[in-house]
Amino acid sequence: MNTPPNSIRNLNNLQEKIKVNKSDTKKKDFLVILSKSAGNISESCKKANVGRSTFYLWFNNDSDFKKEVELVREDLLDFAESKLWEKIVSGNLTAIIFYLKCQGQRRGYIDKQYVENTNLREKDEVVIE
Repeated sequence: MNTPPNSIRNLNNLQEKIKVNKSDTKKKDFLVILSKSAGNISESCKKANVGRSTFYLWFNNDSDFKKEVELVREDLLDFAESKLWEKIVSGNLTAIIFYLKCQGQRRGYIDKQYVENTNLREKDEVVIE
């Protein structure tokens, strides 16, 4: 008889579940630290005692973890945008100019013009400043 008894199979299954649960807990802990570290992956890895390679393994192979990391990034971007808006409302000229250069391009608030021409040969280059 080459198959292990049910009790050993159940124990193996339980051990695999425990490994998964520990990994999930470690991932959740990492996400909390990532949020508190302003999205800095290197700093978060150090604080969570997780190697960068482990982070990227999780990020590339676990779609739920990837979504959560992206949500942390989006939250940080939202926060930065709200702070920028506070500066705009208070009349900060630098913030106003920055906003217009980023969001007002279609109205002409740009430093450079971009020309798209699909007929250019490989060596042709057009830059208008």
